[in-house]
Amino acid sequence: AGPDGPTCYLVPLDRPGITVTPLRGVDQTRRFSDLTLTEVELDSAALIGEPGAGDAMHDDLLDLAAVLALGEMAGAFQHAFDITRDWVANRYSFGRPLDSYQEIKHRMADLRTELEATEAIAWRSAAAVGSGASNGRELACAGMVHAGRRVPEGIQDCIQLHGGIGVTHDSDLHLFLRRAVLDANLYGTPAEFARRLGRLIAATIEGDAA
Repeated sequence: AGPDGPTCYLVPLDRPGITVTPLRGVDQTRRFSDLTLTEVELDSAALIGEPGAGDAMHDDLLDLAAVLALGEMAGAFQHAFDITRDWVANRYSFGRPLDSYQEIKHRMADLRTELEATEAIAWRSAAAVGSGASNGRELACAGMVHAGRRVPEGIQDCIQLHGGIGVTHDSDLHLFLRRAVLDANLYGTPAEFARRLGRLIAATIEGDAA
């Protein structure tokens, strides 16, 4: 934070005092690093936005990040569901396709319901945040609470419906699960987004009562 309060800067990685240490993450398709800054000097050209506007910019960027994470989780869930739907339709047990059994039908119906709910809130929050709607931030938080909990669970259900092959690298399901688990926690856990949503709702109620 500068003298005017929290401020955003664009920091080139080749500046003296910056150390980048590669990390291993749950999602093998992404790269992550630990960034350490030691007495890094920046000039005014690195300033992003207005001095002291860091908190507001952080909140706006978090809304966008949440919307993008929601979209990725919805897409991962959709792909996992499609793979599983094909699997239970073409895999036979005792001379019958798996999806002919009532239990499998019920589980696939439950998964479809969860998928539809995830896609709906992902689209709605993206539209609200993108248009600058007053409830965009609340919708983004609500979406992360729902998807952050249900999408990893839903993809795990897809893996279970595959049986043994679902937990091997012969199946791509683990890639979608890894991406969903990462997206669900990358910008804050579902519990943290729930608390943020609670603070936003409380502030709205207090404002209406004033």
